[in-house]
Amino acid sequence: MKRRSVALGAFVVMAMVLAVVLITALGKGRFFGGGRTQAVVWFDKSVKGLTIGSPVTFRGVPIGQVEAIGVELDPQTLQSRQPITLAVSMEALSIKVRGRRAQREALQSLIDRGLVAQMVTQSLVTGQAMIDLTIGPAPAAAVAQSQDGPLVIPHVGGSFDRLLEQVSELPLKDTVADVRATLLSVRQLADEARTSVAKVQGDVGLVTGQATKTLQRAGDDFHQASQQTTATLQSLQSLADGSQRLLLDVQPRVVGAMDALHGAANDVRTGMGEISAWVAPGSAARTDLDGALRDLARSARSFSALVEDIEEQPNVLVFGRPHE
Repeated sequence: MKRRSVALGAFVVMAMVLAVVLITALGKGRFFGGGRTQAVVWFDKSVKGLTIGSPVTFRGVPIGQVEAIGVELDPQTLQSRQPITLAVSMEALSIKVRGRRAQREALQSLIDRGLVAQMVTQSLVTGQAMIDLTIGPAPAAAVAQSQDGPLVIPHVGGSFDRLLEQVSELPLKDTVADVRATLLSVRQLADEARTSVAKVQGDVGLVTGQATKTLQRAGDDFHQASQQTTATLQSLQSLADGSQRLLLDVQPRVVGAMDALHGAANDVRTGMGEISAWVAPGSAARTDLDGALRDLARSARSFSALVEDIEEQPNVLVFGRPHE
């Protein structure tokens, strides 16, 4: 009875193990061609952030996950490689083939036509990484594939790797030295500026004192000039008042003189009018004046002839002019 119980227990355990194996095999599609196909990607740089179970995507679309992460170290050269085993679902790629061999051939065809893998960062905060598959712009170099092991997908550097390479190529030491030299120059310049500012502050204080004294003297001079200006303005005011009074006194006399001058001008204008009328051609006075002038001219000629006769014959005065 006891043996029968042990045999029954062993049979149940074996049945459970077979059921688990069968379920796993069915889940992976080992018998019906479904499930996932294994592939490996070799990395020669750090795979920090990549863990078992990290997603595998094709241009961002999930198609599998990371199944294993290993490392191979060469004791002679101390160079290492990290094999990353992937489980890729061909159905997620819409490649519906049956059987492991057909799935392997389909994946091999994709590799031959440019399928490559790169490690990308999922989150900059957590630092988690994943594997992203894509078709490169040009087919990658041929990779030796094993007959029985998983297919090898060529690896290309991601954008983060290229960034690290570019950063590593930067002359950081020279840059740091230049920055230190620049900071030293800035510090020396700051010290010199501080010394110059202190000196300038002293000079400004001295100049301020002198300027204060000058302004004080200028204020005194301005006060004196203001007093002199006030006195001058008062004198000018007095002169203006005297001139006004003088004008008030002289104004009646000037007005009388102007009236007298106006009357004299009227008299002169009247006299000139009368003289003009008296000497005008055709007037009686002008006719009498012309006759008197003609008589005066004849008398002058007669007198001139008498004078000539007297000069030639003085006895004319006694005997008279002889008759011709």
